[in-house]
Amino acid sequence: MAFLTIPNGTKWKVKLTKRDGEVCFQNGWCEFASCHALTLGNLLVFRYEGNSEFFVFIFDATATKIDYPVAEVQVSRMEDNESDDNSLEIMDGFMPS
Repeated sequence: MAFLTIPNGTKWKVKLTKRDGEVCFQNGWCEFASCHALTLGNLLVFRYEGNSEFFVFIFDATATKIDYPVAEVQVSRMEDNESDDNSLEIMDGFMPS
């Protein structure tokens, strides 16, 4: 599991999986993308905060940061039958700031 937080405080729970040597977001990602109206050309910058927590900045196709309205903290729900895994693999060449 991982948590994605955007600057307005909205927080989403997503599942991390490893496929073909890469780490991917799955369960919860589609809801995150839909809620934030992500489209081709958007740029997302992920800052790893530790403990499977990411702070996400979202930019439009002109590289302008998108500011979403302030919202109550929301954590998307996972299926009850999915296990929690609090581990995260950092890919080669990634250095958190």
